[in-house]
This record gives sequence, structure tokens and C-alpha cells, in this order.
Amino acid sequence: MSDLETIRRLEMACLTREVRDDPKALGALLTDGLTEIGSTGQVWTRREILKRLPTETPFDFALSDFAVEHFGENAILATYACVLTRAGVPSHSRRSSIWVLEGERWKMHFHQGTPCDPL
Repeated sequence: MSDLETIRRLEMACLTREVRDDPKALGALLTDGLTEIGSTGQVWTRREILKRLPTETPFDFALSDFAVEHFGENAILATYACVLTRAGVPSHSRRSSIWVLEGERWKMHFHQGTPCDPL
């Protein structure tokens, strides 16, 4: 599997209810030093994310324009467009994540979602 396919699969896993509702499964995908800048500009730590995500309202999602850029052998920047639909209401964003290779596993180290107009 290519790095693009691997990282896309991991990004999608982070958006599923199964992973978001399970702190152990989600935690396995995040570095200890993870930082997220949310759509409101609020900064979240790994601990806060593991506590918050299981309480979120469920949503459907679709990704497009997925791309990756390598930074050496152990870091990848992923960028993509995302549409989250909650209770029939879509929200559009551009997202970026930095994934780092820890041992043999890719883990998310940084994530940011920026609201945007529909693409």
C-alpha cells in the first residue's frame, strides 16, 4: 500500500464513529504530543481530544482532493477537503495533518481544520 493510501485510510479512520468512540483505538493513532487547531481556532491537546471526541454528535463525511507530501522518511503532510454532515447540515473545511512514523506505525502529530465555502 502506498503512503498516500495508508495516510488516507488513517485519516478516514479518525473520522469514523468506531474510532472516535474508542479512546484506545483513537489513542493508538495519535502521538503523545498531538496538537489540534480546531475550526474555531481553539487549540486541543491529545488528552482533551480523547475526552471530547466520544461526546460529539455523529456525522457523515466525505473527503476529496487528498494529497500527501513527504518531509524526510518519517513525516508526511496530508491535505484534503472535507464535508461533514450532521443532522442533514453540511459543513465544509480544508484540513491538514502531520503524520510521523513511530516505530512501524504512522501517528498523527498535528491536525488543523479550517472552515471554507463549498468546493
